[in-house]
Amino acid sequence: MRMSRTDFLYLSEPDLIKTGVLDAAKCINVCEEVFRILHEGDYLMGGPNHNEHGLVLVFPKETKFEHMPVAGPERRFISMPAYLGGRFAVCGEKWYGSNVKNPKERGLPRSILNVTINDPDTCEPLAYMSGNLISSMRTGCIPGVGVRYLANKDAETISVVGVGPIQKATLLAMKSELKNLKRVVAKAAHLERAQAFVEWAKEELGLEGCAKESMEEAIRLGDVVSIAASPKEPLYLKDEWLKEGATVLLTSPIEADDAFWLNNKLVFDNTKMHEAYYDEAIKLGDITKACNGWGKMYALMEQGRLAVLEQQISLGDVVTEPSYGRKTPQEKQIFVTSGQVLFDIAWGYELYREALKKGIGTKLNLWQEPYWT
Repeated sequence: MRMSRTDFLYLSEPDLIKTGVLDAAKCINVCEEVFRILHEGDYLMGGPNHNEHGLVLVFPKETKFEHMPVAGPERRFISMPAYLGGRFAVCGEKWYGSNVKNPKERGLPRSILNVTINDPDTCEPLAYMSGNLISSMRTGCIPGVGVRYLANKDAETISVVGVGPIQKATLLAMKSELKNLKRVVAKAAHLERAQAFVEWAKEELGLEGCAKESMEEAIRLGDVVSIAASPKEPLYLKDEWLKEGATVLLTSPIEADDAFWLNNKLVFDNTKMHEAYYDEAIKLGDITKACNGWGKMYALMEQGRLAVLEQQISLGDVVTEPSYGRKTPQEKQIFVTSGQVLFDIAWGYELYREALKKGIGTKLNLWQEPYWT
């Protein structure tokens, strides 16, 4: 019988930077590996179909309790548990809180996240770590896998809508994958933030660029378009704004004209997860107001104008069989990604293993032996 002592590794954000959390090329490769596991089905997420993203805690609009928060934009907590198979073979969870007041009023990120990795057999914690950079990098590097299989390799200009941490991670991934990338065009709610992003891209990545006030003008310039924003009102774009051969990376939902959805090739991060969203939308009774912002797309499926999710392609299908990807340089590709905790667990586990090799982090003790068994 083994010793009952349980230790686990704590990794702070500075610890994770030392282990290579910002290594986009490595993160893209890990994300590609997860897409293969998704295709094989060796994973579990929440819900009865094992494909729900997490359990969301939202606050009421009004409350009689003194200390209970009330609803606001992006105001929520989410618990995201999962099992990831393959060589990882671990359970884990991302715990996520969000409050838009944080940056201006408290000097904190809007979202604060932690990631836990557990042994799936003994249930013991292996690691507890800061989650913000893990989450941002995996969110940005999932589109990195997308452009690896879907984008024209000679793309020179990327247009970005939204300029927060996820977009920075996405640009790191784009720079890693698109060897001819030279220019970034930035659009944000406030022009000065877009300009600051352009300056960051030049200083960090050597990319030239410009900021645009017009959504249309920004999108028309992009060989690749990355949308990762949390606006007060849904972003709207038209198919005619897209360049021939453009690749659109939808890390956040949008509103678009019918032609955008009907005329272009769609690839999803995980169609089964969108099936769970779709089922939830049906239960809400108004599919155009579906959760996670994909209501218009779901409505076209409900009307029979767009192929249903069971007939759509997941990126794991493309990674496994690249012929499902881009056929011609002229076609426009739309990659729809809503994020999955499986990628946080994979990237977190990879960094945990690296930390063990390098002696990084703080070993903490849960117990010498459990008081009660």
